Amino acid sequence: MFGLLILLVVVDIGVRVKIYHLVVEKPLQTRFENHTKEQTEWQELRESYFYCASTEKKNWTESRKDCMSRGGDLVILNNKEKQGMIERMKIHGDSWIGLQSSDEWTAKWKWVDGTDLAYGSWRDGVNVKTEPESKAFTDQQGLWMLDKTGLKYWICEKKNVQHLGDLKPEKNISKT
Repeated sequence: MFGLLILLVVVDIGVRVKIYHLVVEKPLQTRFENHTKEQTEWQELRESYFYCASTEKKNWTESRKDCMSRGGDLVILNNKEKQGMIERMKIHGDSWIGLQSSDEWTAKWKWVDGTDLAYGSWRDGVNVKTEPESKAFTDQQGLWMLDKTGLKYWICEKKNVQHLGDLKPEKNISKT
């Protein structure tokens, strides 16, 4: 009888340890792994900004939703410095950026933050006259092209809350 009681206590302890592992330890480990993965995806390329290049392809709208779910938005390349940093990033191929044509009848290029295009790095031969719902993407050499549909990689950007400095756009417009 005493042996059976010891066996029941050992089984009870084993069940409790298993439940603790499933309910407490495993979720903590998963959250830690997800947090670590999220932190390693973002690269700090400037004191006030972090950047993340995707490893899968989506359309422009879904790409933007992904960036926003990570606390950022599609990258705004409004000066040579930011353009150069993105060119040095390892991107997997043609990647969406945060530039789109406005819905106004006088279609203009606008960044996702609502600012007008003031700097550009368009590929030679690209007709940059906007058509409704045009979106811009960059190739691996940092040259921009436009598309309305299609699946591409994307580049996200988010501000580092510890450094709230803003980058000022340059006033040179190329090929617009």
